[in-house]
Amino acid sequence: MNKWQSLNLREQSMVLLGAATLLVLLLWFAVITPVQTSVAKQQQRNQSAEASLQRVRQLAVELKQLQAAENSATTRETNLTQLVDSSLRQNNIRMSGFQPGSDGSVSLRFDNVAFDRLLQWLYEIEVGQGVVLGELSVRQGGATGQVAATVRLRMASQ
Repeated sequence: MNKWQSLNLREQSMVLLGAATLLVLLLWFAVITPVQTSVAKQQQRNQSAEASLQRVRQLAVELKQLQAAENSATTRETNLTQLVDSSLRQNNIRMSGFQPGSDGSVSLRFDNVAFDRLLQWLYEIEVGQGVVLGELSVRQGGATGQVAATVRLRMASQ
């Protein structure tokens, strides 16, 4: 205190101004700059999180579309399976093998089926039910008029 009083008014003003400047600089570098840095980093994190959220939303939409397409393909496959099964029963034709395809098609194998009955069934299912014959392989069967055949079918909308 004695030292302070020994300084003249101008020196006291200079010391006070220096102390005030030092306090402002200390406040600036110790508080304001770290807060600004923290805010800038948080804004960057928010932007990154927003971009991630947009990507997740986009992927969710894509997932829903894929699930809907998969459900639709499964429904078509099930409908085709049911359609084939019921039409074979109606025409009194027995298949010896059935293989669903990954594209929604089905492959059927027939052993010793009457050729004319098979052709009639194929005509009915194609013309009357909207099924497309993708592939047909016919071989001579064990008896006259009997054939062994492999048929690939798919729904017309595929």
